[in-house]
Amino acid sequence: MGRSATCPLCQSNEILNVIDVPIKGTEKTRSLWTCTMLNRWFWEDTGEEAEGLWEMCVTRWRDRDLCNEKILDMFVPDGQVRQGLEASREYDQICGECKNKAFVLDK
Repeated sequence: MGRSATCPLCQSNEILNVIDVPIKGTEKTRSLWTCTMLNRWFWEDTGEEAEGLWEMCVTRWRDRDLCNEKILDMFVPDGQVRQGLEASREYDQICGECKNKAFVLDK
């Protein structure tokens, strides 16, 4: 559902409140929004761009069959990111468009 707010990245009103991300070990959440004009994500509370969605998502741990193969290919068997791989907006876009996203923040 659309909310009345402005994207801090482009000043567009075309934003969505996509998900409330739980903060591990607390009952708190942070709202993660997306700008439909830029197809980029930002935190409602700070206006900072949200990067590393693929790092926040626990779908690959809970049910690997639901995770996008491109995302799974980034990781070695112990869950660490392959050496030399830099995360990009492409990976964030894949995770942002996923119907199975399950974002969790460590702090």
